[in-house]
Amino acid sequence: LLAPNGRVICRGQDRTSHGDDLSSNPLIAQALRQRTTAIGTIITSREQLEREGPGLAQRAEFPLVPTSATRPTDETVHSDGMVAAVAVPVVDPDGRLLGVLYGATLLSRRFELVDAIRDQAFPHMLYGGKEVGTVTIFQGDVRIATNVMDENSQRAVGTRMSEAVRQKVLVEGETFADRALVVKDWSITAYEPIRDPAGTIIGAMYVGLLEAPFSRQHSLVIAGFLATVGGASAASLLLLFLV
Repeated sequence: LLAPNGRVICRGQDRTSHGDDLSSNPLIAQALRQRTTAIGTIITSREQLEREGPGLAQRAEFPLVPTSATRPTDETVHSDGMVAAVAVPVVDPDGRLLGVLYGATLLSRRFELVDAIRDQAFPHMLYGGKEVGTVTIFQGDVRIATNVMDENSQRAVGTRMSEAVRQKVLVEGETFADRALVVKDWSITAYEPIRDPAGTIIGAMYVGLLEAPFSRQHSLVIAGFLATVGGASAASLLLLFLV
């Protein structure tokens, strides 16, 4: 809960932390300025997460894991957080602004969210003991919530999207829909930019399907087609010989 000047009156998790100024938060600023509810996805600093409550900053911290096809970087740790948030103006019966109620949920390591999307979109689809469908939330080019697995069968948080996808989605701001290398497997993928209220691209939403099951079906269709053609050719040659 914030006062009309944007300073924190009290917090839901840490009751001792208050008095800091959040008026620069774009959603809070909109609620204060326009007196309308503001909803969006924004980046929150590590320092802000530490103020909001125990464990949030730790949830948002990811050691970056080197993977092939990614853009080279000197960064080793990712520590800011992406939150889905809402700011609601609080007014009295006469319409005077009394403050703002602000709430947010940290998307880092929200595995139940990506799993729910996967289970709705790709129910009971397995190949070789692995889920065929996968879903990821990216902050920048870093996976912060995913059901893509690494070589150790662990969720591949801290890994990054390939440079080709990053250029198309994060730099050019377009949807990428094509085959792509996802950690260690080729997949049929779609990536959509995530933008903050100002329109700045801050991440991406990804869904994908393992290419292998469909490649195998493709190979079986080709093999069946070639077998049919071969059989027809052999029969034609035999018929010609007999004639």
